[in-house]
Amino acid sequence: MCNFRNICYSHADEVFVMIKNDESFAERNYSLPVFYFNESGKGRFPVILRTDSVNLTTAVGAFYPFQYLEVSSDFISRRGYQFINYLEGKYLLYHPFVQTNIMHFLHDDLLPIFTTMSRYDDMTDVPVRTLVAHSSPLTYGSELLKLVSKYDPISQTVLSLEPKESLTCFEDMWVGLSRETVWYQYGFNGIVEGHVSESKLNLEYIKQFTDFVKKGFKISQVCTDTNYGVLFSRKGTRLILNEKDLSKAIAKTLDIDVIEVSMEHNSVPEIIKIISCAKFATGVHGSLLIFSMFLPQSSLLLELYPFAMNPNDYTTYRTLVSVSGMDVEYLTWRNTNRSNTVTHDSNHAIHGGINHLSIEEQERIRNSNEVPPHPCCYDPEFRFRLNQDTVVDIPSVVDILKRSRLFSMPTT
Repeated sequence: MCNFRNICYSHADEVFVMIKNDESFAERNYSLPVFYFNESGKGRFPVILRTDSVNLTTAVGAFYPFQYLEVSSDFISRRGYQFINYLEGKYLLYHPFVQTNIMHFLHDDLLPIFTTMSRYDDMTDVPVRTLVAHSSPLTYGSELLKLVSKYDPISQTVLSLEPKESLTCFEDMWVGLSRETVWYQYGFNGIVEGHVSESKLNLEYIKQFTDFVKKGFKISQVCTDTNYGVLFSRKGTRLILNEKDLSKAIAKTLDIDVIEVSMEHNSVPEIIKIISCAKFATGVHGSLLIFSMFLPQSSLLLELYPFAMNPNDYTTYRTLVSVSGMDVEYLTWRNTNRSNTVTHDSNHAIHGGINHLSIEEQERIRNSNEVPPHPCCYDPEFRFRLNQDTVVDIPSVVDILKRSRLFSMPTT
């Protein structure tokens, strides 16, 4: 990570500049090695490998360059800037990873932002820095971002709206995020996905973060109704085709209400409020299960896996709820019946289509019983199975819940 004093953004050049004088400096923190120098450290342009939180060597592989140019004190007069904006206060520059996925948003961005501000600024209840996103417009998760930003976050698009003759200077700016809480890597650099062994995520980090979010959304920490479970409902891909029947069967067998939530029909605060007092949550493997970090202690998470998806190969949420002290029982169900799956062969490849492949490869994928280990992210067999829909075997799912520690019933 780097801390800059009086670093400026040149709108004409679309680059950050460090004007060398007694009022500016750059301080580097090597405890989180996120940048290198060109030409074996001798170049003029320090390059930040990533300005977000994902572990560079085991998680992402791709990097986002952050470049700044050191210039002399007469730079402003030589460039002829007509407008100079000086933004007082503290700022945090980062690069969002995947802006359209709530799991990536919380795991890769929001939790690390919170951790960074807590660690370096002693933030407790109120954010002390304003976020600056080194990316396109921040159209996703804005209500969550505002919780950890002193003022409205600034995106690269917002900066681009200034006149080209402008120079925007920041009094105090950190670049980069702490990676301490990153618990999962997605299989870049030719390796398969899995937990991050050096992660420092613990119950204290999770509790501090979830309490901060709930307080920001004015969600009560006291549960008045707890006799219900949550079914995470997907509306685009990876559908549960008999979702209503599943909800009714669980409710009837376990004598408990089942609330269906989705990103399409519920706001993030609504989902957090509901999940925070639930006895259990279940849903198909996917981003919505990230909300399990808000589950109360002594609850349960049942993750449903589509056909040919091995639960031991995709453990994002198992890793999360298995953090010591979480006290969330984790169970899985896997569809082993090929006839209970609906695939989408004609989709675009990113959404699981395989019609663009050779006939031989299509048949191999269709006849395979398990997706082999693979690197991220475009393996066609993985995409094919990831985006299929499922008719859930309701009796087997209900039986798993009945035999759980939470719902165990005496046999007769």
